[in-house]
Amino acid sequence: LMSPALEEQLPYRNLIVSDDASIAIMVNEEDHLRIQSMAPGLKLQQAYNHAVQIDKAIEAKYPYSFDERFGYLTACPTNVGTGLRASVMLHLPALTLSCRITIR
Repeated sequence: LMSPALEEQLPYRNLIVSDDASIAIMVNEEDHLRIQSMAPGLKLQQAYNHAVQIDKAIEAKYPYSFDERFGYLTACPTNVGTGLRASVMLHLPALTLSCRITIR
């Protein structure tokens, strides 16, 4: 999932996507770096492990800015601290088919 800001193709922005589209790395989007890891079903741990593996590889070569008081420093103040933001996306087509929710 890509933001409109990244799509504008401004200088110094980049998007790297794995062949199977399960991993996306966005550079200079809302923040300096965003790692997205997606996995089907209930494989949250797998998605997390992939993101951590990529994060560690990047940080080994390019150390992140860290402050003892504030934690990891980010361009977006809401991500300061752990630098981690997690979300889950669900695909629930049966809810619309059974008329339990409507699409507007």
